[in-house]
Amino acid sequence: MSKLSIRRRKRMLKMVASHSESGLSAKEYCRQHHVPDSTFWYWRKRLRQENKTPEQKIPGFVRLLPSTPTFQSSDGITFRFPDGRVLTFPPDFPVDSLLSIVTGSRE
Repeated sequence: MSKLSIRRRKRMLKMVASHSESGLSAKEYCRQHHVPDSTFWYWRKRLRQENKTPEQKIPGFVRLLPSTPTFQSSDGITFRFPDGRVLTFPPDFPVDSLLSIVTGSRE
């Protein structure tokens, strides 16, 4: 990382921290400090992402891997995600709706 990038990052980190302590809305803080709103929000998001642990960085899409069915038809359908989340649909849940959710299609 270049010296300019390091300085910019430190300046933006200070700006985001200063906003938190100011009690001002982001819009007002940016106006008073002559910072474009878009710059402020970009750096706020970037710095938050950098500070997240791997467990907190949940991807936008989760790959679903098929497994051997271990349920009776009366159990419904359950999706277990790698991060421990579980999504269960009751046995009477409409198949068309489930397919739309899983494939992301819209009708």
